[in-house]
Amino acid sequence: MFNGTIQGVGTRYCPSIEDKVMRFREKQSHGLFLEPEGWRTTEVYVQGANTSLPHDVQLAFLRTIPALRNARITRFGYAVEYDAIEPTELTPWFASKRVDGLFLAGQVNGTSGYEEAAGQGLIAGLNAARYVGGVEPLTLGRDEAYIGVMADDLSTQDFVEPYRMLTSRAEHRILLRSDTADERLGSIAHTAGLINDGRLREIEQERLQRDALISALTQVYLTPNDIVTAALAAVGLP
Repeated sequence: MFNGTIQGVGTRYCPSIEDKVMRFREKQSHGLFLEPEGWRTTEVYVQGANTSLPHDVQLAFLRTIPALRNARITRFGYAVEYDAIEPTELTPWFASKRVDGLFLAGQVNGTSGYEEAAGQGLIAGLNAARYVGGVEPLTLGRDEAYIGVMADDLSTQDFVEPYRMLTSRAEHRILLRSDTADERLGSIAHTAGLINDGRLREIEQERLQRDALISALTQVYLTPNDIVTAALAAVGLP
């Protein structure tokens, strides 16, 4: 990373150990987590020490840690530099503006992260199928889903580093909660053929039950008895 072999801008929120040392020189230490790779293996992933340093340097710095002084590295760290398109070359439904019928998703669009890639793949794959079937593309608005925020950002804004989908990017984030996803997107998913009639009925039934409960609660009034009133008065509350 620092000898010029890799010149691309890395992800902001997953810096390598050498990047941490260079960027935060005032820090006396950096926390690491030893994460077992599985139940039936002795391999441990050193979270927080991702690196592309030469192999001998990787082993040397790991062995400066008392718990790892006898460690062996089974798989050395490495860095990958990806080619990516300019995402403003895409439509909000992840189709190329230059090549008819070409849909793109994931890191090739200049994004980083599993959720980001999955969200793009869902919309790009859906719209690729709709394109083949001669159906108009489906897009989601910024007020409908985080995927809509990401699609709009990528297709309209310029970025100089890998894009991550952060809640702070969404001006409607209070509405885009996980507990409202079914109600917000259920009918859209049904129309697009992503969920069946049974699932749509379940979503509608959940909505009716919730509305009935809210309506019932508006009819309930609780009046404090003398004991509660006295206790409230004792602490200065009306």
